[in-house]
Amino acid sequence: MANVQISAQEQLVIELLNRARLDPAAEAARYGIGLNDGLSSGSISSAPKAPLAWNADLGEASALHSEWMLATDTFSHTGANGSSSSNRMATAGYSFSGSWSAGENISWRGTTGSVDATGMALEQHKGLFLSAGHRVNILGDFREVGVGQELGGFTRNGVTYNSSMVTENFAKSGTRAFVTGVAFQDRDGDGFYDVGEGTGSVTFDWLGNTGNAVNTGSAGGYGLAIPTGLSGTATVAVTSNGSTQQAVLAMTGTNVKLDLINGSIIAASTDLTLGSGAKDGRLLGMANIDLTGNTSANRLEGNKGANDIFGGGGSDTLLGAAGNDRLEGAWGNDSFTGGSGSDSFVFKDLSGSTTGQDRIADLGSGDRIVIDLMGSLPSEAAWEDSHISAATGGFTIALDDGSQIFVASTTLSTLENALTLI
Repeated sequence: MANVQISAQEQLVIELLNRARLDPAAEAARYGIGLNDGLSSGSISSAPKAPLAWNADLGEASALHSEWMLATDTFSHTGANGSSSSNRMATAGYSFSGSWSAGENISWRGTTGSVDATGMALEQHKGLFLSAGHRVNILGDFREVGVGQELGGFTRNGVTYNSSMVTENFAKSGTRAFVTGVAFQDRDGDGFYDVGEGTGSVTFDWLGNTGNAVNTGSAGGYGLAIPTGLSGTATVAVTSNGSTQQAVLAMTGTNVKLDLINGSIIAASTDLTLGSGAKDGRLLGMANIDLTGNTSANRLEGNKGANDIFGGGGSDTLLGAAGNDRLEGAWGNDSFTGGSGSDSFVFKDLSGSTTGQDRIADLGSGDRIVIDLMGSLPSEAAWEDSHISAATGGFTIALDDGSQIFVASTTLSTLENALTLI
């Protein structure tokens, strides 16, 4: 495999590609277009696509083609010695086997002023996504990618421009799949990778040390091969600054994204359970996936899909975000925010259990509070009269096990309409 060091701008492009793949319709809306603008209706589905893993051979092929285009003042998919994109990938060492596919995007931006490599990378991603044919590649049936951004002079119509030349090589080979993502410090708090935020030397490995361990590069990215035949759930150990956190992932048969944010947030595009040492969890994209905490005090954040978020032990903060979510704190003093959508806040009246003081922040008209009484059901009206009381800023529901649920900023009628006893 080629020894290619990826730049922060190239890592940014990969994150932009994967942002688009995890929520295609949102990426189209971000740029003010329909997902299938310029294409036949239904050409691209709005369903999430598997994230792309960086491949150094594809990165080398991309970089060399960008360099060649600058050196020869040529903008073309036909490269040195008449080569095609798949020729160049194979020459760089990428192995095509079994059922395979390949694709390529190229983009040029130039200025007579100074080149802003980051700004141009952002604009080049936007331009490629706005182009129907390039959008098909971005959201195509691929698993690996290489990005080559090269800077230099490019002459067109007698004018030499200070330029950013970007090549994106996409490929899929056989059944190989990856856990892939990025480690970064979210310094601006936007929840997304930016140039300068990458964290290098973070180790990702399968629990038990299979010998496949990989370290993030200086830009923060990595790709961990999924062992052949691995199914069900599997645990990835993430080690940073001598501390290890475990993430239990649902294997989907294709790539999954696993990020480490601020050293403490495990973010995934598949069902995620926080294992030993993990503190906070976040779901990526828009798929209907689930998130489970551990015995620590966790902050658990859903995505745009319909999520089942379970706190477990500890005093947890559960955030549903968009979608029709199910949130259950279980033990501890838990805080619930459902976000948009019709959400269900689930509680169990467990006599003799450790009591909790829970709080619902945003009960809406379409939400439900589901209380499992773990026994015979009384008259709901009578139960409400004896268990609901007014409190400053809302209402309190007192359970027989001593737990209390404070429901903030709501009316009694909204609360009673939302309440369901089972």
